[in-house]
Amino acid sequence: MRSWGSANVLNESEVEMIEKNALRILSEIGLKLENSRMQEVLSGCGAKVDKKERVHFPGEFASDFLAGSQRIELPDIPSIACGAGGYNQNYMPPGTTRVKPHTLDTMRDTLILGDYLDNVDRLGPGGVPSDVPPLLQPLYMRISAWKYSRKAKCSQVWIEGLRPYIVRMGEVMASNEGGNLLDYASAEVELVSPLSMDRVGAETFVYFWERNLNVHLFSMLSAGGSSPATLAGSLALHLAENMIQNILYRVFYGVKTLRFHSSVSVMDMKTAMYPFGRPEGGLIHLAMGQLARHYGASFAANTFSGDAKVPSSEAGIQKAISAIPAVIAGSDSLGTMGLLSVDEYSSPVQLVIDNEFAGALKRFARGFEINEETLAFDLIAEVGPGGLFTGTMHTVKHYRTEHWQPTIFSREMYNTWTQGDRKTDVERAKDICDYVFRNHKPICISEDTERKLLEITKEAKEELYP
Repeated sequence: MRSWGSANVLNESEVEMIEKNALRILSEIGLKLENSRMQEVLSGCGAKVDKKERVHFPGEFASDFLAGSQRIELPDIPSIACGAGGYNQNYMPPGTTRVKPHTLDTMRDTLILGDYLDNVDRLGPGGVPSDVPPLLQPLYMRISAWKYSRKAKCSQVWIEGLRPYIVRMGEVMASNEGGNLLDYASAEVELVSPLSMDRVGAETFVYFWERNLNVHLFSMLSAGGSSPATLAGSLALHLAENMIQNILYRVFYGVKTLRFHSSVSVMDMKTAMYPFGRPEGGLIHLAMGQLARHYGASFAANTFSGDAKVPSSEAGIQKAISAIPAVIAGSDSLGTMGLLSVDEYSSPVQLVIDNEFAGALKRFARGFEINEETLAFDLIAEVGPGGLFTGTMHTVKHYRTEHWQPTIFSREMYNTWTQGDRKTDVERAKDICDYVFRNHKPICISEDTERKLLEITKEAKEELYP
Protein backbone atom coordinates (compact mmCIF):
# COMPACT_ATOMS: atom_id res chain seq x y z
CA MET A 1 0.00 0.00 0.00
CA ARG A 2 1.41 3.37 -0.97
CA SER A 3 -0.04 6.79 -0.14
CA TRP A 4 3.00 8.61 -1.54
CA GLY A 5 2.87 9.68 -5.20
CA SER A 6 -0.45 7.97 -5.86
CA ALA A 7 -2.94 10.69 -6.86
CA ASN A 8 -4.01 11.42 -10.43
CA VAL A 9 -6.20 14.52 -10.57
CA LEU A 10 -5.97 15.26 -14.30
CA ASN A 11 -7.48 13.11 -17.05
CA GLU A 12 -5.53 12.28 -20.20
CA SER A 13 -7.16 15.07 -22.19
CA GLU A 14 -6.28 17.64 -19.54
CA VAL A 15 -2.66 16.49 -19.42
CA GLU A 16 -2.49 16.80 -23.20
CA MET A 17 -3.97 20.32 -23.15
CA ILE A 18 -1.57 21.51 -20.44
CA GLU A 19 1.42 20.02 -22.25
CA LYS A 20 0.36 21.54 -25.56
CA ASN A 21 0.07 25.02 -24.05
CA ALA A 22 3.38 24.69 -22.19
CA LEU A 23 5.14 23.76 -25.44
CA ARG A 24 3.50 26.71 -27.21
CA ILE A 25 4.84 28.98 -24.47
CA LEU A 26 8.34 27.60 -25.04
CA SER A 27 8.13 28.01 -28.80
CA GLU A 28 6.10 31.17 -29.35
CA ILE A 29 6.84 33.27 -26.24
CA GLY A 30 10.16 31.92 -25.02
CA LEU A 31 12.49 33.00 -22.22
CA LYS A 32 13.84 36.53 -21.95
CA LEU A 33 17.50 35.90 -21.18
CA GLU A 34 19.80 38.84 -20.49
CA ASN A 35 23.11 37.12 -21.21
CA SER A 36 24.82 36.79 -24.59
CA ARG A 37 26.96 33.82 -23.47
CA MET A 38 23.93 31.75 -22.53
CA GLN A 39 22.12 32.85 -25.69
CA GLU A 40 25.08 31.69 -27.79
CA VAL A 41 25.23 28.26 -26.15
CA LEU A 42 21.49 27.69 -26.45
CA SER A 43 21.47 28.87 -30.06
CA GLY A 44 24.18 26.36 -30.84
CA CYS A 45 21.90 23.60 -29.54
CA GLY A 46 18.94 24.54 -31.73
CA ALA A 47 17.15 27.26 -29.78
CA LYS A 48 16.23 30.48 -31.58
CA VAL A 49 17.22 33.91 -30.24
CA ASP A 50 15.36 37.01 -31.43
CA LYS A 51 16.24 40.71 -31.28
CA LYS A 52 14.39 41.14 -27.97
CA GLU A 53 16.78 38.73 -26.19
CA ARG A 54 14.10 36.07 -26.14
CA VAL A 55 15.21 32.48 -26.47
CA HIS A 56 12.60 30.32 -28.21
CA PHE A 57 12.51 26.54 -28.04
CA PRO A 58 10.72 25.32 -31.20
CA GLY A 59 8.66 22.16 -31.32
CA GLU A 60 11.43 19.95 -32.68
CA PHE A 61 13.85 21.17 -29.99
CA ALA A 62 11.34 20.43 -27.22
CA SER A 63 10.44 17.03 -28.68
CA ASP A 64 14.10 15.97 -28.89
CA PHE A 65 14.70 17.26 -25.37
CA LEU A 66 11.85 15.20 -23.91
CA ALA A 67 12.74 12.14 -25.97
CA GLY A 68 16.31 12.29 -24.65
CA SER A 69 15.29 12.38 -21.00
CA GLN A 70 15.85 9.44 -18.69
CA ARG A 71 12.78 8.50 -16.68
CA ILE A 72 12.79 8.28 -12.90
CA GLU A 73 10.33 5.98 -11.18
CA LEU A 74 9.13 6.59 -7.63
CA PRO A 75 10.55 4.04 -5.18
CA ASP A 76 8.11 1.92 -3.20
CA ILE A 77 9.50 3.25 0.08
CA PRO A 78 9.70 7.05 0.04
CA SER A 79 12.70 9.08 1.02
CA ILE A 80 11.41 12.50 1.97
CA ALA A 81 13.85 15.19 3.05
CA CYS A 82 12.42 17.93 5.24
CA GLY A 83 14.16 21.28 5.31
CA ALA A 84 14.35 24.27 7.63
CA GLY A 85 16.13 27.60 7.67
CA GLY A 86 15.67 30.38 5.17
CA TYR A 87 16.47 33.88 4.03
CA ASN A 88 14.02 35.65 6.31
CA GLN A 89 15.00 38.96 7.86
CA ASN A 90 13.30 38.62 11.24
CA TYR A 91 12.94 36.33 14.24
CA MET A 92 10.26 35.64 16.86
CA PRO A 93 11.90 34.63 20.18
CA PRO A 94 10.31 31.68 22.03
CA GLY A 95 7.60 32.70 24.48
CA THR A 96 6.79 35.99 22.73
CA THR A 97 4.79 37.30 19.80
CA ARG A 98 7.26 40.12 19.27
CA VAL A 99 9.39 40.12 16.14
CA LYS A 100 12.90 41.53 15.94
CA PRO A 101 15.63 41.61 13.27
CA HIS A 102 17.78 38.51 12.92
CA THR A 103 21.30 38.70 14.32
CA LEU A 104 24.24 36.33 14.26
CA ASP A 105 23.07 35.05 17.65
CA THR A 106 19.50 34.33 16.57
CA MET A 107 20.82 32.70 13.39
CA ARG A 108 22.98 30.47 15.59
CA ASP A 109 19.99 29.51 17.72
CA THR A 110 17.93 28.65 14.64
CA LEU A 111 20.70 26.50 13.23
CA ILE A 112 21.47 24.56 16.39
CA LEU A 113 17.76 23.89 16.92
CA GLY A 114 17.47 22.57 13.37
CA ASP A 115 20.59 20.48 13.94
CA TYR A 116 18.97 18.92 17.02
CA LEU A 117 15.49 18.11 15.65
CA ASP A 118 15.17 14.61 14.24
CA ASN A 119 12.90 15.34 11.27
CA VAL A 120 14.95 18.25 9.97
CA ASP A 121 17.06 16.58 7.28
CA ARG A 122 18.68 19.65 5.77
CA LEU A 123 19.18 23.26 6.79
CA GLY A 124 19.43 26.42 4.81
CA PRO A 125 20.80 29.55 6.43
CA GLY A 126 19.42 30.51 9.81
CA GLY A 127 18.24 33.87 8.51
CA VAL A 128 19.78 37.13 7.32
CA PRO A 129 21.82 38.83 10.08
CA SER A 130 21.17 42.54 10.60
CA ASP A 131 24.31 43.09 12.69
CA VAL A 132 26.82 42.64 9.84
CA PRO A 133 27.32 44.87 6.75
CA PRO A 134 24.56 44.10 4.21
CA LEU A 135 26.94 43.31 1.34
CA LEU A 136 28.69 40.70 3.49
CA GLN A 137 25.58 38.94 4.77
CA PRO A 138 25.81 35.93 2.38
CA LEU A 139 29.34 35.22 3.62
CA TYR A 140 28.46 35.33 7.31
CA MET A 141 25.40 33.19 6.62
CA ARG A 142 27.61 30.50 5.12
CA ILE A 143 30.06 30.55 8.00
CA SER A 144 27.26 30.22 10.56
CA ALA A 145 25.53 27.45 8.60
CA TRP A 146 28.73 25.40 8.34
CA LYS A 147 29.75 26.07 11.93
CA TYR A 148 26.58 25.04 13.72
CA SER A 149 25.21 22.09 11.76
CA ARG A 150 26.33 19.25 9.51
CA LYS A 151 22.91 19.46 7.89
CA ALA A 152 23.36 23.03 6.72
CA LYS A 153 23.83 24.27 3.19
CA CYS A 154 23.68 27.86 2.00
CA SER A 155 23.65 28.69 -1.70
CA GLN A 156 21.90 32.03 -2.20
CA VAL A 157 23.98 34.66 -4.01
CA TRP A 158 22.52 38.14 -4.36
CA ILE A 159 25.69 40.27 -4.31
CA GLU A 160 27.60 40.13 -7.60
CA GLY A 161 30.96 41.00 -6.07
CA LEU A 162 30.81 38.08 -3.63
CA ARG A 163 30.95 35.29 -6.20
CA PRO A 164 34.73 34.75 -6.06
CA TYR A 165 34.75 34.93 -2.26
CA ILE A 166 31.98 32.33 -2.06
CA VAL A 167 34.02 29.97 -4.25
CA ARG A 168 37.15 30.56 -2.16
CA MET A 169 35.21 29.80 1.03
CA GLY A 170 34.00 26.58 -0.55
CA GLU A 171 37.59 25.66 -1.37
CA VAL A 172 38.60 26.21 2.26
CA MET A 173 35.77 23.97 3.46
CA ALA A 174 36.61 21.22 0.98
CA SER A 175 40.30 21.36 1.85
CA ASN A 176 39.96 21.60 5.63
CA GLU A 177 36.74 19.74 6.38
CA GLY A 178 36.67 17.14 3.61
CA GLY A 179 34.15 16.57 0.88
CA ASN A 180 33.84 17.97 -2.59
CA LEU A 181 33.89 21.62 -3.58
CA LEU A 182 30.46 21.00 -5.10
CA ASP A 183 29.14 20.42 -1.57
CA TYR A 184 30.09 23.93 -0.48
CA ALA A 185 30.18 26.26 -3.48
CA SER A 186 26.89 26.44 -5.35
CA ALA A 187 24.32 29.07 -6.23
CA GLU A 188 20.56 29.52 -6.42
CA VAL A 189 19.04 31.51 -9.26
CA GLU A 190 15.35 32.34 -9.32
CA LEU A 191 13.64 33.03 -12.62
CA VAL A 192 11.82 36.34 -12.68
CA SER A 193 8.39 35.02 -13.48
CA PRO A 194 6.93 35.05 -15.96
CA LEU A 195 9.61 33.69 -18.29
CA SER A 196 12.63 35.85 -17.57
CA MET A 197 16.18 35.45 -16.26
CA ASP A 198 17.64 38.85 -15.45
CA ARG A 199 21.22 39.98 -15.93
CA VAL A 200 22.40 39.28 -12.38
CA GLY A 201 20.82 35.82 -12.28
CA ALA A 202 22.22 34.91 -15.69
CA GLU A 203 25.72 36.16 -14.82
CA THR A 204 25.63 34.15 -11.60
CA PHE A 205 24.60 31.08 -13.58
CA VAL A 206 27.46 31.53 -16.05
CA TYR A 207 30.02 32.26 -13.32
CA PHE A 208 29.33 29.00 -11.47
CA TRP A 209 28.79 26.93 -14.62
CA GLU A 210 32.15 27.97 -16.09
CA ARG A 211 33.80 26.69 -12.88
CA ASN A 212 31.92 23.37 -13.01
CA LEU A 213 29.91 24.34 -9.93
CA ASN A 214 26.21 23.69 -9.52
CA VAL A 215 23.37 26.16 -9.91
CA HIS A 216 19.91 25.43 -8.57
CA LEU A 217 17.11 27.06 -10.61
CA PHE A 218 13.59 27.67 -9.37
CA SER A 219 10.59 29.91 -9.88
CA MET A 220 7.49 30.96 -7.94
CA LEU A 221 4.20 32.05 -9.45
CA SER A 222 1.31 34.05 -8.03
CA ALA A 223 -1.97 33.36 -9.79
CA GLY A 224 -3.36 36.74 -10.76
CA GLY A 225 0.08 38.36 -10.35
CA SER A 226 2.98 36.75 -12.18
CA SER A 227 0.71 34.12 -13.78
CA PRO A 228 -2.91 33.95 -14.98
CA ALA A 229 -5.58 34.03 -12.29
CA THR A 230 -6.87 30.68 -13.52
CA LEU A 231 -5.10 27.64 -12.09
CA ALA A 232 -5.04 25.97 -15.52
CA GLY A 233 -3.15 28.92 -17.00
CA SER A 234 -0.78 29.06 -14.02
CA LEU A 235 -0.18 25.31 -14.28
CA ALA A 236 0.72 25.51 -17.99
CA LEU A 237 3.07 28.44 -17.33
CA HIS A 238 4.64 26.67 -14.35
CA LEU A 239 5.20 23.55 -16.46
CA ALA A 240 6.82 25.70 -19.16
CA GLU A 241 9.17 27.32 -16.62
CA ASN A 242 10.00 23.87 -15.20
CA MET A 243 10.84 22.68 -18.71
CA ILE A 244 13.04 25.73 -19.30
CA GLN A 245 14.98 25.03 -16.12
CA ASN A 246 15.49 21.42 -17.13
CA ILE A 247 16.58 22.47 -20.62
CA LEU A 248 19.24 24.68 -19.04
CA TYR A 249 20.39 21.80 -16.83
CA ARG A 250 20.63 19.56 -19.92
CA VAL A 251 22.39 22.02 -22.21
CA PHE A 252 24.87 23.40 -19.68
CA TYR A 253 25.40 20.47 -17.33
CA GLY A 254 24.42 17.42 -19.39
CA VAL A 255 21.76 16.31 -16.89
CA LYS A 256 19.60 13.64 -18.53
CA THR A 257 16.99 13.27 -15.80
CA LEU A 258 14.19 15.76 -15.17
CA ARG A 259 13.48 17.57 -11.91
CA PHE A 260 10.11 19.31 -11.45
CA HIS A 261 9.10 21.55 -8.62
CA SER A 262 5.81 23.12 -7.56
CA SER A 263 5.53 26.59 -6.07
CA VAL A 264 2.35 28.40 -7.03
CA SER A 265 0.01 30.40 -4.87
CA VAL A 266 -2.49 33.17 -5.53
CA MET A 267 -2.30 36.91 -5.23
CA ASP A 268 -4.78 38.20 -2.65
CA MET A 269 -6.76 40.69 -4.70
CA LYS A 270 -7.86 42.57 -1.58
CA THR A 271 -4.43 43.17 -0.05
CA ALA A 272 -1.99 42.39 -2.94
CA MET A 273 -0.26 39.93 -0.57
CA TYR A 274 1.26 36.72 -1.88
CA PRO A 275 -0.26 34.25 0.62
CA PHE A 276 1.15 30.76 1.06
CA GLY A 277 -1.59 29.17 3.13
CA ARG A 278 -4.24 28.77 0.46
CA PRO A 279 -5.77 25.56 -0.97
CA GLU A 280 -4.88 26.50 -4.56
CA GLY A 281 -1.23 25.70 -3.86
CA GLY A 282 -2.17 22.20 -2.78
CA LEU A 283 -4.16 21.68 -5.98
CA ILE A 284 -1.16 22.72 -8.06
CA HIS A 285 1.04 20.32 -6.07
CA LEU A 286 -1.26 17.44 -6.99
CA ALA A 287 -1.33 18.39 -10.66
CA MET A 288 2.43 19.04 -10.90
CA GLY A 289 3.13 15.74 -9.16
CA GLN A 290 1.04 13.94 -11.75
CA LEU A 291 2.83 15.76 -14.57
CA ALA A 292 6.16 14.79 -13.03
CA ARG A 293 5.13 11.14 -13.11
CA HIS A 294 3.88 11.60 -16.68
CA TYR A 295 7.34 12.78 -17.78
CA GLY A 296 9.30 10.49 -15.44
CA ALA A 297 10.67 13.42 -13.44
CA SER A 298 11.56 13.66 -9.79
CA PHE A 299 9.38 16.10 -7.88
CA ALA A 300 9.64 18.59 -5.04
CA ALA A 301 6.97 20.92 -3.69
CA ASN A 302 7.22 24.13 -1.70
CA THR A 303 5.37 23.37 1.53
CA PHE A 304 5.18 24.22 5.24
CA SER A 305 4.66 27.90 4.52
CA GLY A 306 1.73 29.94 5.75
CA ASP A 307 0.37 33.36 6.53
CA ALA A 308 -0.35 33.04 10.27
CA LYS A 309 1.50 35.49 12.48
CA VAL A 310 2.03 33.21 15.50
CA PRO A 311 2.17 29.45 16.15
CA SER A 312 -1.52 28.56 16.13
CA SER A 313 -4.21 26.37 14.63
CA GLU A 314 -4.23 28.80 11.67
CA ALA A 315 -0.55 28.08 11.08
CA GLY A 316 -1.08 24.32 11.33
CA ILE A 317 -4.03 24.27 8.94
CA GLN A 318 -2.23 26.41 6.37
CA LYS A 319 0.87 24.23 6.46
CA ALA A 320 -1.25 21.09 6.17
CA ILE A 321 -3.08 22.48 3.13
CA SER A 322 0.19 22.43 1.18
CA ALA A 323 2.13 19.62 2.84
CA ILE A 324 -0.42 16.79 2.72
CA PRO A 325 -1.21 17.21 -1.01
CA ALA A 326 2.53 17.44 -1.68
CA VAL A 327 3.11 14.07 -0.02
CA ILE A 328 0.24 12.49 -1.92
CA ALA A 329 1.65 14.01 -5.11
CA GLY A 330 5.01 12.32 -4.55
CA SER A 331 7.20 15.21 -3.40
CA ASP A 332 10.58 13.98 -2.15
CA SER A 333 11.22 17.28 -0.40
CA LEU A 334 9.21 19.25 2.16
CA GLY A 335 10.10 22.66 3.51
CA THR A 336 10.68 25.18 4.69
CA MET A 337 9.80 24.53 8.33
CA GLY A 338 9.72 27.10 11.11
CA LEU A 339 8.58 30.14 9.12
CA LEU A 340 5.54 32.39 9.66
CA SER A 341 3.78 35.30 7.95
CA VAL A 342 4.65 34.45 4.34
CA ASP A 343 8.24 33.69 5.38
CA GLU A 344 8.77 37.13 6.89
CA TYR A 345 10.23 35.66 10.07
CA SER A 346 11.31 32.43 11.70
CA SER A 347 10.00 31.05 14.96
CA PRO A 348 11.89 28.38 16.94
CA VAL A 349 8.60 27.32 18.54
CA GLN A 350 7.00 26.89 15.12
CA LEU A 351 10.06 24.92 13.97
CA VAL A 352 9.59 22.41 16.80
CA ILE A 353 5.88 22.07 15.95
CA ASP A 354 6.66 21.67 12.25
CA ASN A 355 9.25 19.03 13.11
CA GLU A 356 6.49 17.06 14.85
CA PHE A 357 4.23 17.45 11.83
CA ALA A 358 7.05 16.36 9.51
CA GLY A 359 7.42 13.12 11.43
CA ALA A 360 3.72 12.43 11.00
CA LEU A 361 3.93 13.20 7.28
CA LYS A 362 6.86 10.83 6.81
CA ARG A 363 4.83 8.11 8.51
CA PHE A 364 1.82 8.89 6.33
CA ALA A 365 3.96 8.71 3.19
CA ARG A 366 5.35 5.32 4.14
CA GLY A 367 1.93 3.68 4.01
CA PHE A 368 1.70 0.15 5.40
CA GLU A 369 2.58 -3.36 4.36
CA ILE A 370 0.00 -6.03 3.67
CA ASN A 371 1.09 -9.68 4.09
CA GLU A 372 0.16 -12.69 6.18
CA GLU A 373 2.14 -11.42 9.19
CA THR A 374 0.54 -7.97 9.19
CA LEU A 375 -2.96 -9.27 8.43
CA ALA A 376 -2.61 -11.30 11.65
CA PHE A 377 -5.54 -13.68 11.09
CA ASP A 378 -4.20 -16.33 13.48
CA LEU A 379 -3.73 -13.69 16.18
CA ILE A 380 -7.27 -12.37 15.69
CA ALA A 381 -8.56 -15.92 16.02
CA GLU A 382 -6.47 -16.51 19.14
CA VAL A 383 -7.59 -13.31 20.88
CA GLY A 384 -11.16 -13.89 19.79
CA PRO A 385 -14.30 -11.81 20.25
CA GLY A 386 -14.09 -9.31 23.10
CA GLY A 387 -10.35 -9.87 23.55
CA LEU A 388 -7.48 -7.42 23.75
CA PHE A 389 -4.36 -7.29 21.60
CA THR A 390 -2.29 -5.01 23.85
CA GLY A 391 -0.28 -7.70 25.64
CA THR A 392 0.54 -9.89 22.66
CA MET A 393 4.05 -10.35 21.28
CA HIS A 394 2.69 -9.34 17.87
CA THR A 395 1.88 -5.88 19.27
CA VAL A 396 5.29 -5.64 20.95
CA LYS A 397 6.95 -6.54 17.66
CA HIS A 398 5.07 -4.09 15.44
CA TYR A 399 3.72 -1.08 17.28
CA ARG A 400 6.89 1.02 17.22
CA THR A 401 7.19 0.79 13.44
CA GLU A 402 3.46 0.81 12.65
CA HIS A 403 2.49 3.62 15.03
CA TRP A 404 3.87 7.15 14.89
CA GLN A 405 5.12 8.35 18.27
CA PRO A 406 4.44 12.06 18.97
CA THR A 407 6.66 14.18 21.19
CA ILE A 408 4.76 17.41 21.87
CA PHE A 409 1.25 16.56 20.69
CA SER A 410 -1.14 15.34 23.37
CA ARG A 411 -0.99 11.64 24.31
CA GLU A 412 -3.29 11.65 27.34
CA MET A 413 -6.96 12.05 28.13
CA TYR A 414 -8.26 15.31 29.63
CA ASN A 415 -8.26 14.26 33.31
CA THR A 416 -4.68 12.99 33.06
CA TRP A 417 -3.64 16.19 31.29
CA THR A 418 -5.21 18.39 33.99
CA GLN A 419 -3.36 16.44 36.69
CA GLY A 420 -0.06 16.84 34.83
CA ASP A 421 1.71 19.88 33.42
CA ARG A 422 -1.42 21.11 31.51
CA LYS A 423 0.83 22.29 28.68
CA THR A 424 -0.17 22.87 25.08
CA ASP A 425 1.91 21.97 22.05
CA VAL A 426 3.18 25.57 21.90
CA GLU A 427 4.32 25.47 25.52
CA ARG A 428 6.00 22.09 25.10
CA ALA A 429 7.72 23.35 21.97
CA LYS A 430 9.06 26.30 23.95
CA ASP A 431 10.41 23.89 26.57
CA ILE A 432 12.31 22.03 23.86
CA CYS A 433 13.75 25.30 22.54
CA ASP A 434 14.91 26.24 26.04
CA TYR A 435 16.51 22.82 26.52
CA VAL A 436 18.30 22.88 23.17
CA PHE A 437 19.63 26.42 23.59
CA ARG A 438 21.09 25.47 26.99
CA ASN A 439 22.46 22.04 26.17
CA HIS A 440 23.03 21.48 22.43
CA LYS A 441 26.35 23.04 21.43
CA PRO A 442 27.41 21.73 18.02
CA ILE A 443 30.63 23.12 16.60
CA CYS A 444 31.06 21.51 13.21
CA ILE A 445 34.17 23.17 11.79
CA SER A 446 37.66 23.56 13.21
CA GLU A 447 39.03 26.82 14.60
CA ASP A 448 41.52 26.91 11.72
CA THR A 449 38.71 26.61 9.16
CA GLU A 450 36.70 29.37 10.83
CA ARG A 451 39.77 31.62 10.95
CA LYS A 452 40.42 31.17 7.21
CA LEU A 453 36.75 31.81 6.37
CA LEU A 454 36.77 35.01 8.43
CA GLU A 455 39.95 36.13 6.68
CA ILE A 456 38.17 35.82 3.34
CA THR A 457 35.26 37.80 4.75
CA LYS A 458 37.69 40.50 5.90
CA GLU A 459 39.13 40.72 2.38
CA ALA A 460 35.63 41.09 0.94
CA LYS A 461 34.88 43.85 3.43
CA GLU A 462 38.00 45.75 2.44
CA GLU A 463 37.01 45.55 -1.22
CA LEU A 464 33.30 46.34 -0.80
CA TYR A 465 33.68 48.91 2.00
CA PRO A 466 36.97 50.68 1.15
